Amino acid sequence: MFGDARILGITDYSAYREQARKDILADMLANRTQNGERRFRKKAKKNKRLSEKDIRAIMLSAQTAAVRKRYGHIKRPDDRRKYRGLEFSNGLRVLLVSDRSKTTCAAAVDVHVGSCADPEDVPGMAHLCEHLLLEGSEKYPMDSGLGNLAKRSGGEMNACTGDNWTNFELEVPPKFLKGLKIRDEVVKFFEEHYSSHVMSLCVSGPQSLDVLEDLVLRLPLLEIPNRNVTPKIFEQHYYGPEETGYRVDVVPIKNERSLTVKFVVQHCASTLENSPIGRLLEYEGEGSLARELKQRRWSHSLDSTYTKGLSYTWCDIDVRIELTQEGFDHVEDIVHLLFAYIGMLKRTGPREVPPKRQSSGTEEISTVLSLVMEIRNRSLDYRTAKRNSLKATSIKSVLDQLTPRNMIYIVVAKENSDLANLEREQYYGIEYRKTKLNAASVKRFGRALKIESELFYLLEKDGQSFPRKSALKTTEKRGFDSVKPYIIWNDQFKRIWYLKSVSDFADRPATEINAYLTLPRVASDAKSQIMAQLFTGCLEYQTREESYDAEMVGYEASVEPRCRGLKLTFFDFDDRICQTVGDYMRRLISFEPEKKVFDVVLAALKDKLSNFYMEQPYDQGDYLLDYVLTEGNWPNWQLLEASKLVTFEELVEFVPTLWNALHLELFAHGTLAEDNVLRLCDQILPEKHSRERPLSPEDLAPLRKLKIPAGISYFYEHKQTIHSNSCVVFCLQAEPGVRNYVLLELLALMIKDPAYYMLRTKEKLGYTVWTNLRGVEVIDGSGLCITVQGPYDPNYVESRIEAFLENFKSTLKEMSESDFEEYKDVFHRNAEKLNNESYWQEIEAKRFSFDDCQLHAIIQCIELQREDVLDFYERTIVAGADRRKLSIWVRSVTSFYTRDLV
Repeated sequence: MFGDARILGITDYSAYREQARKDILADMLANRTQNGERRFRKKAKKNKRLSEKDIRAIMLSAQTAAVRKRYGHIKRPDDRRKYRGLEFSNGLRVLLVSDRSKTTCAAAVDVHVGSCADPEDVPGMAHLCEHLLLEGSEKYPMDSGLGNLAKRSGGEMNACTGDNWTNFELEVPPKFLKGLKIRDEVVKFFEEHYSSHVMSLCVSGPQSLDVLEDLVLRLPLLEIPNRNVTPKIFEQHYYGPEETGYRVDVVPIKNERSLTVKFVVQHCASTLENSPIGRLLEYEGEGSLARELKQRRWSHSLDSTYTKGLSYTWCDIDVRIELTQEGFDHVEDIVHLLFAYIGMLKRTGPREVPPKRQSSGTEEISTVLSLVMEIRNRSLDYRTAKRNSLKATSIKSVLDQLTPRNMIYIVVAKENSDLANLEREQYYGIEYRKTKLNAASVKRFGRALKIESELFYLLEKDGQSFPRKSALKTTEKRGFDSVKPYIIWNDQFKRIWYLKSVSDFADRPATEINAYLTLPRVASDAKSQIMAQLFTGCLEYQTREESYDAEMVGYEASVEPRCRGLKLTFFDFDDRICQTVGDYMRRLISFEPEKKVFDVVLAALKDKLSNFYMEQPYDQGDYLLDYVLTEGNWPNWQLLEASKLVTFEELVEFVPTLWNALHLELFAHGTLAEDNVLRLCDQILPEKHSRERPLSPEDLAPLRKLKIPAGISYFYEHKQTIHSNSCVVFCLQAEPGVRNYVLLELLALMIKDPAYYMLRTKEKLGYTVWTNLRGVEVIDGSGLCITVQGPYDPNYVESRIEAFLENFKSTLKEMSESDFEEYKDVFHRNAEKLNNESYWQEIEAKRFSFDDCQLHAIIQCIELQREDVLDFYERTIVAGADRRKLSIWVRSVTSFYTRDLV
């Protein structure tokens, strides 16, 4: 086929190339093997009359011809993104998403195989195959493989395994781990379960659909073999009639109380995704179960979730309620109320409830991961279906299955340890008791379904809607378009920052307000800090009804305690934000806590503080690092002791004193005009509360960070008895300054993947290994931190971290100029990624650098040479240098699994 044209006597070379193109294309389409395109390229290169351009064109033509089905116009009316679906001849399905509002691209691959397909004698195989993607491969032979390449390009990469699915943010054929018999098992598992027709790919970016399709068609997707494997499908749910109708009491390790009511529902996947059933179960509006439980002071929160079953026809519907102490004493009454609420839904029929506003900062990779999982086992044009196009009979079918005999309810509480006849679960040693519901309870719950209760009802849909046009003035021109915040008011009581930005809602002008009230009363001692937390907790609990109703029409407000005051956040549309902020602040300043709510919130706060010692060791290490480095933080154990001393009467006396002295730092970004922002600030800081006394410069000074002296190493050890793993947080601090900040950022980019590969993959020191920067960046100096959590003694782990840092010096010396320039490019791109959240972080920390430091950093980075990084590394990082070191050890003293290699 690829013989020389002269031997064949062909003189019309253009016709010859066209015929060769057709023959090669036919050969590719007829031989869909794993190496089809590689074989084609090898053959094509032997043909001297085909240029590289001809070969690429033929391959692209083959890929285009291999698209056997296209789906266009895939979108809903309320979705601004554009979609296109492609189905390849090898069964691979691709969803393209064009979103002009995004600045990054993302891709995700879903494979229809998970941990339920693990061989019985080799558990964990699906998870192992997932991790192999991050290792070296034939195409990406370096340590950490494709993951390293992604990081060096300024990107991110991850993967996760479920019961019957595996997700990858990037798709490449895995390179099998070196081993003995286990390697054969991995190869066998891969070949039995990984196939193109059980894979889906989603690619999203700001490019047009045509550009995205062209990018996808240039990928060697036809090399993915279609092995015609049959995914493992479970026809029956793991909860049969014999397993339902039980109460399970569980003794947790943490101090917590919860009730989870689990229903097993058949033929429900599409019904639950496209109906308001789930949202109605957790609805907090008037006439809802959640509101009734809050009013009785029986719950902190109520959530409803559904989980797809392994058979795709079965689902679990869970209603989880976080209980108060009083709620724990009324568990059966709560279950009774739940069935009364379900009965109301069955009689009235479900109605749509407004969804909560979605955060505009959602990561792009989260979008593609959710989309690629949505298209599994579905037609690619599923998004054309209307959200509420389901028949009433389908919704009724689901509601009819929410019965007492078709449920399990699980009660988790420390108090369960006093129960008789507890059993111990074999894997984790958790104590529990499983009890069949008696006939009286089943009858009571069933009667609640049928008897109408005046407690529960659904209001007609609120006619209030988002404004289409602002009734207030839009932003005035200042003669320039500022790209960073600027001050529009500054006096001894308040400083107001402003930045015009485009609303996330088309034709709906909106503004977000971030504010910090510095309140010296909060920072006076640990007891005052506790009372500030109780104040905000009681406020949130008592006003949840009003705040939930406001959220349903687009308004959001929150208050959080900080070590020196309160952080306030508001979001609303321009024509009403001044009024809504004013209403909230008047409620905040005049708030009076209730005794019953105080008891509920105080008990929850004590549980939270005591649960700190049950958190993962790396969470404890991260907290301790911040505690050691930053002034103004009260340690957890002091707060816990202070919480035992607070009384309701003290809190009532404390709240009015908060406003005796204060200062407001505020950042407004949105479409609201500057003069309206100033008017809004008068709502936050009324005249009578802003003239008590101005704060001193000491009160407003930024929180300082501990500056470790040169050549000094600090060490902090905390012992924990819950987890068998220990943790080391190894931090090296750099001198302040833009240049050192840039050098440390570059080193963090260079070290991240090699440290993960060496400490986690090769030396297997623990499952949790990461590298990041800590500190306040330019002004006080950042710290390079390496965190390792695992079963080894912290002393041994730290010695291996030191050994890695010493060996990495040779990696820096051998690094090529091209690789070094790649890292500089990544830093450059990251330094340009500033957003409103970044601006607020600068304002709250009182650094105010905005893009000035970033600009200087970029200039410094451009001027840096590889020798500068190496010199900085030898001075700041390696042992024996004049370095500044802080090491946090969270040591496990359970000693059951700890490996002591010292």
